[in-house]
Amino acid sequence: MSEAPKTPSARRVRKARAGWSCVLAAALLGIGIAAGAEEPWLREPGGPHGPGPHGRRPPFDAVLERNAGRLGLDDAALSRIRAVADAARPESERLEEALHSERRRVHDLLTSDSPDRDAALAQVERAGSARTALEKQRITTMLEIRKLLTPEQRVELVKIFRERKRKPRE
Repeated sequence: MSEAPKTPSARRVRKARAGWSCVLAAALLGIGIAAGAEEPWLREPGGPHGPGPHGRRPPFDAVLERNAGRLGLDDAALSRIRAVADAARPESERLEEALHSERRRVHDLLTSDSPDRDAALAQVERAGSARTALEKQRITTMLEIRKLLTPEQRVELVKIFRERKRKPRE
């Protein structure tokens, strides 16, 4: 019996749309929003939807380090994980900054006195491409780190992430 494909929960989809919806609504209604203070995703690369402080997700390697004992990761394994994460960090930061810039441009277009529909839609495409590039880079790094784990450690890591997902946010 095949398993149904996993899809994002309705709640997650609503939350993902919320950041853009607020800016779009503000622009369409002609509400002026002070630059730099209006939306967390315009200040913080990483977006408002992650569970970490200021809307940022904790790095994958940080989750592994915090749970090293539970996962049975020794110093050598942690060192290899850090090396992969550290090597990926500059590219991740560059892609986060690119995403931030593209989102800022969408905001600027939408909050102008007479937003150009075609320019705004083209900019949304560029912001979407920047987001996709960042996610691909993050997934690539996570898969590289995952290769360093044993099958048992991967099973335990899945449990850790499920527990984290169930915890209420503070």
